[in-house]
Amino acid sequence: MCNNNDIFNRIFQKASPYGLAFISSNGGTGKTTFFKFRFLRDAVKNNIPFHIFCRYSNQMEITASTFLLSKPSYSKRQNKLLDKCEVQKDGDKFIYIVESETGRKLAQVVNIFGQSYYKPFGNTIGAKRALFDEILAENGEYCPDEINKFNRLVFTMARGDEYHVVGLYNNTTPNFDYFSYYGGKSYNTHVSDSGAIFIYFKANQFSREDSEPDKKSIQAIIKNTLYNDVYSNNTFVQFPVFHRADDLKNSKTFFKLEIENRIFKIREKDGYLFLQSCKPFKKSKKKTYSVNSPSRTEIKQLPLNLRIFLAKYKQVARLKTDDINNTIFVKILCEKV
Repeated sequence: MCNNNDIFNRIFQKASPYGLAFISSNGGTGKTTFFKFRFLRDAVKNNIPFHIFCRYSNQMEITASTFLLSKPSYSKRQNKLLDKCEVQKDGDKFIYIVESETGRKLAQVVNIFGQSYYKPFGNTIGAKRALFDEILAENGEYCPDEINKFNRLVFTMARGDEYHVVGLYNNTTPNFDYFSYYGGKSYNTHVSDSGAIFIYFKANQFSREDSEPDKKSIQAIIKNTLYNDVYSNNTFVQFPVFHRADDLKNSKTFFKLEIENRIFKIREKDGYLFLQSCKPFKKSKKKTYSVNSPSRTEIKQLPLNLRIFLAKYKQVARLKTDDINNTIFVKILCEKV
């Protein structure tokens, strides 16, 4: 059985000093399970209650029930801990996880969209932590004005006290609202100018068996597809239509372009225009432009004539990248020109 607890414990220690931590890994590592039981165990044994964030009120009850739902992969120790807990409702707005024997409130599920409702009540359980799983909405299903509502909810629950929020996600897209808002700089572990920490890591996928899956199994089949790079290697979603394998050595470079938080060379070969990764701080005579919002960059905006230049290649499906993991940036660029 693959056990990543040593990795997760180091991640937890690294994140703990920060009020806001965004933690991303490849899928299937067990990070959600680790943080769930770490928070729950600390609540039971050390009296450190916590909040569980979800987006909408209609998700609250199922979030609480799912939190206590046993799974075949859980150990006897984990199931024993779950057996000590139950869901308790106080109307539709207040849903708790409590210790069955004593009724002690261990956790409260709160929703971001309804944050204004909690303001008169504040932090009713004295929570010092919050866990927000799937903080990156993979289908783009953020609630309206989510970032501002998230901030107001945190201020309501924290007031002037110590409070830590951990957001978990798989790093499938750079177009990530929280990443942009809290000043993420790169897709490696770092502390942003806002003081939030972004932690990226890879780990083995959790398995109950020591051996590799049978070659005919669905797991083995998916491992032989492009999706495996996204799920197993913590890379971005891939769009093969924007990929063209080519050797760009000695090809013409027109200029450099900032897309999200990456800089690319814009190069031409055989009638195709390519985005190619480059070192952002390497000295170059080529001008650098940006397609990011002016509020998110200090780099000069891409001029109209160059937008038209890029759009011509887009219209004939000749805007590509030589790296399959960068295809999402081509997609973002196509949406902007």
